[in-house]
Amino acid sequence: MRCLITTVKQSVKGGEIRKPRSLDCIELSIGRGADQILHVPDMQAALEHARIRPAGKKKFRLQALTPAGILHNDRRVQRALVKPGDELQIAGTRIVLLAPDAAHDLAADIHLPDDAATATGAPPARSVLRGKLTRRRLSWLLFLLVLLIGMGLPLLGFYVPELRATLRDSPVPDDSLWLAGPLSSAHQYFGSDCNVCHQQAFRPASDETCKTCHTDAHPHARITDQSQPELAAEDCESCHREHNGDIGIIPRNQSLCSDCHQESMGHSGQTDTLAAVSDFGVDHPQFKASLIRFDATGVAETERVALDAEGLREESMLTFPHDAHLDPAGIEAPDGEVVMECIDCHRTDAGGRLMAPINFENHCGACHQLNFDPSHPDRMVPHGKPAEVVDVLTEFYSELGLRGAGREVEIDPLESSDPAQVLMWARRQALRTGDALFQDRACGECHQVSRQDSENRVSWEVEPARVAGIWFPKAQFDHASHTAMKCLDCHAALDSDSSEDVLLPGIETCRECHAGEQSENRLASACISCHRFHNPEPMAPAAALGANSGVLYLWDRPDVERIIRQRRGPETRRRRPGQDH
Repeated sequence: MRCLITTVKQSVKGGEIRKPRSLDCIELSIGRGADQILHVPDMQAALEHARIRPAGKKKFRLQALTPAGILHNDRRVQRALVKPGDELQIAGTRIVLLAPDAAHDLAADIHLPDDAATATGAPPARSVLRGKLTRRRLSWLLFLLVLLIGMGLPLLGFYVPELRATLRDSPVPDDSLWLAGPLSSAHQYFGSDCNVCHQQAFRPASDETCKTCHTDAHPHARITDQSQPELAAEDCESCHREHNGDIGIIPRNQSLCSDCHQESMGHSGQTDTLAAVSDFGVDHPQFKASLIRFDATGVAETERVALDAEGLREESMLTFPHDAHLDPAGIEAPDGEVVMECIDCHRTDAGGRLMAPINFENHCGACHQLNFDPSHPDRMVPHGKPAEVVDVLTEFYSELGLRGAGREVEIDPLESSDPAQVLMWARRQALRTGDALFQDRACGECHQVSRQDSENRVSWEVEPARVAGIWFPKAQFDHASHTAMKCLDCHAALDSDSSEDVLLPGIETCRECHAGEQSENRLASACISCHRFHNPEPMAPAAALGANSGVLYLWDRPDVERIIRQRRGPETRRRRPGQDH
């Protein structure tokens, strides 16, 4: 309904001051609250005292909202039908309903008392209390007293260290009064000593103070040397807001990253350009995997390749068809057919985040046995360096010849018991068996093997499997938090017949469950869910080499250089990977 409300006050000269206002409302609320349409400035009125609603035919329904009710034509009621000409009264305020004009449904004059303070029975603001001590002067005295206690005593303890502990242990106010909010759990252990961080009064903690403890804060921007000048102008407190509990000390809001990274940008110390990204669900580039490459000179380098790039492949130097090993009908094994599952080989490390390295003894040896002589099926050669294999074979056939059992060998039987002849025979047998092992039924099934002949000896070289231990060194993925998923939900191993296949899920697979920070129908994931913050060193475990496995696991860390040199020779070196997303 449309209402015409006129406020009527008495002027100093005895006349009336009328202030009309027109408004549209569903109902006319009356009370002392500031949100009421008819505001009654009287302490005897309730915040929501009454309301008036249309009742049809120029009548209105009055409803009191307090047990005190309301005076309607000098009669106290809780509810009543009112019409133009009626008078309502709350304490010293009168409301007179008038006949509305054609443009309004309801008209009312609200007559305020001459002095609202007098109407409530309150004494004048300048009434005298005990002579000349007025209420205003008393208020100033109390203010100064509170200021002295609340600020003077804590300041005394701040500037006089000898009194600091005494004030903090006493019931008088100390600097704990200034605590802006709860500390984060990481800082609780010194929370009672504000001076640990706040070394200057009325100033936030400085970067130098933070660096006193956080000399190697990972994951973090490198704070010991400003290798990232674009962050040098920012204080620690710019992002890490203390006194908000655990909410603000490690910011997780997406805008902290997207404010800078929503556009392509270069980065100091690198030639690559960071791709634009602002939201994982709608604005994020395809994932890039770190693949290990060796050039013709044996130099190893990390190449970051997008998972949707044409011709994506891994040069692992390994022959391994996933589809054959995961055949639902099973595969042949020494003890019969075996149905394999992903977990038979792929298990997480102790932390549950990364996958543990695979080695021959624990994952392959049960089926791919390295026995070499039918008459001695339990004798195995070690899975390791080719020279060690040849030594084991030579020792075996030497012992066989010295015992006289060499005469029973069908091909090239031993004809003499002379030790020199036995040694020469043992070496021939070792080379013959070595050829069968390295190039035919054993090593050659999985590895690339080359034979090298010289005047004095024959040797074999087995290329180690170069498997990336960390595919995404610039991100983090926790397998333990995805135990509700099956491996094949994300890794298409059943369709892979080559070890060159990169069986990593692309961004489309992750977006089936994850979206940006504001997502309502998928798991809301901010940048920090997967990325560490501007950490110049990758968050990856140390390089790992499976014991006697011949498999080189390349983790993205500087000590890879040492391991590569051990396996490939001193001429091999490693280049730094690009610092892109």
